[in-house]
Amino acid sequence: AAHSDIANSLNNIGFVVGKQRDAILSDLYCMKSLGMRYEIHFGVSLAQSALDEVLRDETNLEETRQSWKDSLDRIVFDKNTRDRLEISAVMNSLGCSLRSQGKLDDSERYLTEGLAMQRRILGETAYHPDIAGSLQDLGDLYTDTSKLSEAMQYYNDSLAMYVKLQGEQCHKALELQDKITKLKLQRDSKQNSQESKGDKVLQLQFKITKLELQKESKQNSKE
Repeated sequence: AAHSDIANSLNNIGFVVGKQRDAILSDLYCMKSLGMRYEIHFGVSLAQSALDEVLRDETNLEETRQSWKDSLDRIVFDKNTRDRLEISAVMNSLGCSLRSQGKLDDSERYLTEGLAMQRRILGETAYHPDIAGSLQDLGDLYTDTSKLSEAMQYYNDSLAMYVKLQGEQCHKALELQDKITKLKLQRDSKQNSQESKGDKVLQLQFKITKLELQKESKQNSKE
């Protein structure tokens, strides 16, 4: 039977399984939770029994995951889909699971839509823990993809929200401050590396010019 408590438990199982590095099972539990929430709230029916069988026997996992992802994509990214905070939370879990597998484009799609859904529900300028968490998750994603400016913006927005909601010394604020410090070091290192490469290019160009001048000088001397 479809029930919100069961959907919550499935999402929690997906989170724990993901921590154990079993990404495919994590995806499937999150997908089942997401599918159940659409069934509860909007009457959208997916083949839950078929997925139950796969989860029980743990067979054909990759094939089932792709099939379910295709089905969910058609529902989740339908412009007529109505919004629920519970659905955005599962989308965020699935986005994080996809990120851990290196499926970064899919991860970005789910995380971005989950955040957009939260803001449609709560308001574009609302301060809320779910929004703060989604901002942090997007910061993590863009750190992985070396989009350091975007990552810094998401981290700073998340930090500001957590500080306003829970104070400067809350666990999440301290965690974000640490991530921002590391990201600044990574960004500075990248800039220094680029500057170093630029200096080497200039040095090489100078050497080439010097050799060309020496060659011309020898030719003129012979003439």
